[in-house]
Amino acid sequence: MPQYNESQSLVGSASIHTPTIFIAKTNMSHSCFSRSRSFVTFVPAILAFDSMACLRKSASLLALAALMTTTASAESWTDLNGTRTIEARMMGLWNDSVVLQLQDGRKVTVALNNLNAQSRIQAQKLSRDKVQTRNTLIGELKGQAAEAAAPAPTPLPTPSPAATYVPPASGGTCIAQLQWEADQTRAGHLLRASLDALPMSYRADVNNYVKAALSKSDPALNQTLASGLQKTGDMIVTRQRWLLSHPRLAALQPSAFDTVKGVLLNVGGLMRTGFDPKAFDLATMQSMPFDQWLGQRSDEIAPYLAALMNLPGFNFPTPSFEAVSEKDGVAVVKITYDGAGSNQSFTQVDGFWVPTSTATDWETNMAEENKKLAEMPNGGLVPEAAATIVAGMIGANLDPIMQAQNEKDFHAAMEPVFMQLSPLIAQLPTMLGAQGNRRGNDMMNMDMEMGMGMDDMGEEMEMEMEMEMQMNQDMGMNQ
Repeated sequence: MPQYNESQSLVGSASIHTPTIFIAKTNMSHSCFSRSRSFVTFVPAILAFDSMACLRKSASLLALAALMTTTASAESWTDLNGTRTIEARMMGLWNDSVVLQLQDGRKVTVALNNLNAQSRIQAQKLSRDKVQTRNTLIGELKGQAAEAAAPAPTPLPTPSPAATYVPPASGGTCIAQLQWEADQTRAGHLLRASLDALPMSYRADVNNYVKAALSKSDPALNQTLASGLQKTGDMIVTRQRWLLSHPRLAALQPSAFDTVKGVLLNVGGLMRTGFDPKAFDLATMQSMPFDQWLGQRSDEIAPYLAALMNLPGFNFPTPSFEAVSEKDGVAVVKITYDGAGSNQSFTQVDGFWVPTSTATDWETNMAEENKKLAEMPNGGLVPEAAATIVAGMIGANLDPIMQAQNEKDFHAAMEPVFMQLSPLIAQLPTMLGAQGNRRGNDMMNMDMEMGMGMDDMGEEMEMEMEMEMQMNQDMGMNQ
């Protein structure tokens, strides 16, 4: 019969000491909890974290502590001769001996060759199970640490799907159409609703105008602009943790930070999805009517627009409509935003209501725009100088940012951008609220402004480019 020498088998300093777990009611003001509040939580006594990942780490360590402190059921261990059996919990396998914890808490060490075959097999199996459990837990903790250090969560978060688009019904009241457009806009279908609110003849005019405009477009410039905007959105979305942890954003007040975060992520997602270069391929755009192409783009970005429209702090207004009069195809409606109302006149054209000024000037405006388009040289829709400036600005700022391999380098690469945008970032929540209040008054004003001002914008940007080139030449001559 094997002898259990307790004086030699007690594990002493090798015994396992598990961390104490306690329930603490605290009032914490800590960076990882967003704001101070009293709460009851399980906290490992040995932990004192000061990072945004402390909750995740605490949860992992609590799992480890629970694993360590769980009292497993004791196993039966029988000596080599089969004459004596004890109940004990295996603590581990040490060289050729098994460490057991007796039911009274004492620890003993027993040589494997003093146990019968069944107990030896049991010891080997339990040892393998413990190693596997430990390795699994270590792998999970490493994975959580890697995920916490990643530039963005995996998978990337996306907004909830937008509500299904509801097409307009012709022949209804003016207020019914206005309410329909307001509802569809808040649901994220701004692009579809804006075009579908027009009479069918107006939509045909828009389709024909865009078809002619595309023939004046430069395919390469089209791709350059779409690609640059999509890459900007991709940077925001795929580097969102690093972006939002930048000190300039982290220093914002909590309410302002939440608003800026919501705007950045939804605008970034909108750009990343909406400006897919494949969709902006000139051949693709020319292969279908503009309203069909716009509907596809609208469906892609609707979840992000819906999230923006309903973002706390964005302050997108909810209009109310009151009929003042409606007779013989002409209606006057009082439209109110945040308590401020004004009367607007609408005219019914082919069953759809449009602002009276739009109905009056539509044919004249369309004729002027088509004339400008006909006189425009091929490739002149987007001035090359303007596209070059935009692409250069995006590339110069975006390339070093996307090359950053860690949070510190990313913050350093973002600093020049934040230096330029810091005044805007500081005022963004207020500006968003004001912009939301101004929106809506123009909700129905489809004044055919597509192309209006394009020539002036191109001329201004070309002049800026020429001035910059002249300055560079002068500086070179003076060196």
